[in-house]
Amino acid sequence: MKQFIFTLIFILTVSNSAFSQTSEPISVFPQICVSVDSVYSTMKIKEFKDRNILFGVKQITEEVLSEKYSLCEKNTIPVMVEIIRVGTPSTTFRIAGIGAATETTQILLKVHFGDTIVDGIGESATTASYAFIELKEGKVPFSKSSIGIAMKKAIIDAISKL
Repeated sequence: MKQFIFTLIFILTVSNSAFSQTSEPISVFPQICVSVDSVYSTMKIKEFKDRNILFGVKQITEEVLSEKYSLCEKNTIPVMVEIIRVGTPSTTFRIAGIGAATETTQILLKVHFGDTIVDGIGESATTASYAFIELKEGKVPFSKSSIGIAMKKAIIDAISKL
């Protein structure tokens, strides 16, 4: 009987130690540390629709990068954002006093990720409908958030290509 109890204790001890984890699992993929070094524009215009085009781009880039990489301060891959072009093509139609106008904010940028350079394109549309009135100078009432939305879409487009 003593031998049975010792055998049972031995089996329980060995099986318990064999299946217990004493350390955390090791990640197969090391975390890549990045930091946004700079944001700059190669456009001739530094302000667009009364707004500094670089405003908030670093924060948007860090937000998008943090979903895929770690944001660190030391030993990082430098990330730079270059804004190449901001455009606002518009379309308008009017029939017998009723019409609509659409202005699309389009942003083209490049993300420099270490030695890799990827392009990103983003756009956001603003539409105004009217009846028996004229739009002031044929312009769509512009929302400054259109730039931010188009910028975020362009950055997401570029980072998804990495």
